[in-house]
Amino acid sequence: MSKIRDETIKVRQVELKHNQELIQLRKEQRIKDSQIRSLEADKRQKELILRRRQEEVSCRCLQFIYFVIFV
Repeated sequence: MSKIRDETIKVRQVELKHNQELIQLRKEQRIKDSQIRSLEADKRQKELILRRRQEEVSCRCLQFIYFVIFV
């Protein structure tokens, strides 16, 4: 009986350890996924700002060309 009880306890301990490792891995994955989403959002924001600045520069170049030609 004692042997069966000891084996049962060992099996439960192994399962518990395994479950704890899974919980830790899932937590780490959630953190990494969150970081990825944050970096992607930052990239989109920077691309949007860059696009706006490029449009502004393009517009100013056209204004300058118009000024040089017609004035």
